[in-house]
Amino acid sequence: MDPPGPILRVVVDANIVIAGVLRNSTARRIVMDPRLRLWAPSLLMEETGKHVGEISRRAGIPLEETRHVLDSILELVIFVEREALESQWEEAERLLTSRDPSDAPYVAVALAFELDGVWSDDPDIRVQGRVRTYTTPELVRLLPPIPKRDLEGPPQRPGRD
Repeated sequence: MDPPGPILRVVVDANIVIAGVLRNSTARRIVMDPRLRLWAPSLLMEETGKHVGEISRRAGIPLEETRHVLDSILELVIFVEREALESQWEEAERLLTSRDPSDAPYVAVALAFELDGVWSDDPDIRVQGRVRTYTTPELVRLLPPIPKRDLEGPPQRPGRD
């Protein structure tokens, strides 16, 4: 069964993933929403993996449980290697020069694959102006909870549609 409503293809940033791991929150509900296709630069795996101990401590849950929640979120993400972003990397850095150039990989993914935007609560990404940026509150409004009767089984994430 297809999810109700349109599919939104967005790049998810590390802070959103970490928020989804820290607590069973709005961010986690949205991450798991079958109406989203999540993309990210492959460095997101390294970035979140590097901080899993700190995330576990902050969440107050055992390290293995933290890893399990993180893995279940990362399974939903389509990862893109840097080599696939070369054509858009410089443009993304240029768009972010006055802010935080470390956000360039996220913008580069959106540009390279012509995605609907970037999901981030980071104001540095929002100011670049070329790629649409969705905040968590905006996605809450766009993606109201799906009534249980409209879902059959766990969310399925098909390919790159």
